[in-house]
Amino acid sequence: MDSPIPLPLLFLLSSPLLASLLSAQAPIITSITAPRQIVEAGGSVTLEVQATGATHYQWRRNGFAIPGATASTLTLAAAHPTKDNGWYQAIVSNQSGSSPATTRSAAIFVLVSSANYQVRHWGINKYGEGSIPAALSRPVGLAGGWAHSLAITAAGTVVGWGYQGPERRASPPAGLSDVVALSALTSYSLALRANGTVLGWGLNDYGETRPPAGLRDVVAIAAGYDHALALRSDGTVVGWGLNSSGQTTIPPTAVDIVAIAAGEQYSLALRADGTVVAWGLAKSGRTEVPATLRNVRAISVYMENSIALLDNRTLVSWGSTLNQRNEVPLGTLVQADLGLNYGLGLRPNGQVVAWGEVSLGGGVDPRFQEEVVQLVAANSFNLALVDTRSVIPAAPAAVTRDPTPQIVETGGTLRLAVLAEGSPSPTYQWLRNGQAIAGATSFAYVDPAIIKAEAGAYEVVVTNVIGTTTHTQKSAAANVEVVPTSRLSNLSVRTSLAPAQVLTLGAVAAGQPKTFLIRAGGPALNAFGLQGMADPRLDLYRGTPSPSGSNDDWNPALASVFQSVGAFPYAAGSRDAALNPSLTGAFTVEAKGTGPGAVLVEAYDVTGGITGRLVNLSARNQVGTGDDILIAGFAISGTGTKQVLIRAVGPGLTGFGVPGALADPRLAVFSSAGARLAENDNWGTRIGTATLATAANFSGVGAFPLNANSRDAAILITLNAGASYTVQVAGVNNTTGEALIEVYEVF
Repeated sequence: MDSPIPLPLLFLLSSPLLASLLSAQAPIITSITAPRQIVEAGGSVTLEVQATGATHYQWRRNGFAIPGATASTLTLAAAHPTKDNGWYQAIVSNQSGSSPATTRSAAIFVLVSSANYQVRHWGINKYGEGSIPAALSRPVGLAGGWAHSLAITAAGTVVGWGYQGPERRASPPAGLSDVVALSALTSYSLALRANGTVLGWGLNDYGETRPPAGLRDVVAIAAGYDHALALRSDGTVVGWGLNSSGQTTIPPTAVDIVAIAAGEQYSLALRADGTVVAWGLAKSGRTEVPATLRNVRAISVYMENSIALLDNRTLVSWGSTLNQRNEVPLGTLVQADLGLNYGLGLRPNGQVVAWGEVSLGGGVDPRFQEEVVQLVAANSFNLALVDTRSVIPAAPAAVTRDPTPQIVETGGTLRLAVLAEGSPSPTYQWLRNGQAIAGATSFAYVDPAIIKAEAGAYEVVVTNVIGTTTHTQKSAAANVEVVPTSRLSNLSVRTSLAPAQVLTLGAVAAGQPKTFLIRAGGPALNAFGLQGMADPRLDLYRGTPSPSGSNDDWNPALASVFQSVGAFPYAAGSRDAALNPSLTGAFTVEAKGTGPGAVLVEAYDVTGGITGRLVNLSARNQVGTGDDILIAGFAISGTGTKQVLIRAVGPGLTGFGVPGALADPRLAVFSSAGARLAENDNWGTRIGTATLATAANFSGVGAFPLNANSRDAAILITLNAGASYTVQVAGVNNTTGEALIEVYEVF
């Protein structure tokens, strides 16, 4: 008679707990498709994994999940290298428990082959790196080193050509077979075999051709300058070779990796979440991954430069900026690779676009019209796997995206780019104000240190030749404005006003509209020991007799604007006045009040930046004596220095019908610390070492002329940015009258 099952065990066998415990065991993969699959172009192949205890499947290509691929089989139809080449892996899981367990399958490498695929070369061919062996049959993958080329055949062998050297870098080891990937950068090469092992050959100064013993389960390889990387199927990275800058010391953040790249003493890894990790030598910005970089699908490096291909098929670059090597093309790409100081991108139609250094012939578009299915950029030479049956139809050169207008500070970098189509690939010629720019023959135009004289209208002419017919098209013009690195940022005038007296401020804003804060403080001055005007008013004029804006008592909602520009606060409910308009061009502000008292009128540039700037500030009022002289303050923001023309006009106002003009004004310029920087009495006579202003200076900034030998005052002075200054205007011998202070930007 069988013994009865104990109640506790009976409960366990019949409870959900046991089911949960059983389901938490990782599935066991029992069979998988052979690791090397060669599929005919246009044909199909089915990948399959079988596992016990599995409830869910997710197939990945090159580490990224394939949408909808959730069965035990995956069929690749209408095979094409750009969409199907790569390493595939099935993530098998048991998801019925509270803690699902997963198992990663071994990798399956898929390579698309065709009898019509051939290798093309362009660029330098000094050592035979472009002399493709006539016997090369069914190439399925390519790599290029410093002066040698490699190809994988459909049979799994490797063919090399070009410079050999004593290390025989173009001669793969005898018996090398079952190869699924190659990598080469300088004088050595790496091959990845379908069994997940790596073999190296060529120059071995730092052990770069000798992978660590026992290295297995590798799915991708990257040959750097003197070091190498391998990506394993579990998402971990292994490095070897020179480690002078920590380039082979894998950081703890390099987890769940799906792609790797190696350059000159630095390394990159792409995580499954679409972010990039960099480590090693930081020189030239090579490890400075853009902080906002996300949604990356592929990475490539060469020496000091890196690129990332995003989900939306656009490129982002970083690293050295020499030779325009970071000026990546506009539009969509399906593949991209970097060579020595240049890059190549593959358009969805199989056409190649190049950027960067062109002098050695590497960074140029190829002239053939066959569809490219794989491309490799190397040391000023390039290789492409082309489909000889598929010729890109001839199409006239056409601009599909015009260059965009730019505002650039003096000495800054101007970057313009155009997107053009055509077959054969178009050539480019950039124009400035209708004149061809020497050497500007790429889709991108870069001026690394622009000057004022280079402002203007930029266009590009795209050209190609179909048969004997030349086709050209000119882009729309992009206006480039060059602005100074420093700018006038605010003006303030403090004075005393009689009951019917008006203080007039003027300014000219150049460029795009800017937001200003304009204030008239009266009651606010009482806190500073002054007798402020009880109720000041502001009226804003923009070339019309009637005000375009007015304010009597300020709106408390502007308190945050006061704070943003560093203006002192007004008391809640006070009768001070404030306006917050958006302006461009010339404008005038009048400040007046209901009774006598001191008033401080201020104009602040709230927007800041370089999209627009103040180029002229002015204030007109009665000049008295003692504390009632005319005092104006202004600030210069930005960097560097700013040359300004400052004038104190008295006699010059009579020509405009201003009564009671100050007969002989004298001006002095002071620093914020109170140091006298310069002064002038009559504009044609120098005082001390101050620079005399000339009539040409007046016309150069658009100021009205002054009569020769008049007693108006003017001075030309260069001031540091990031500081504030004061201009005082008084009458010689304590004379009084109406005077105008003007501050002009000289640029």
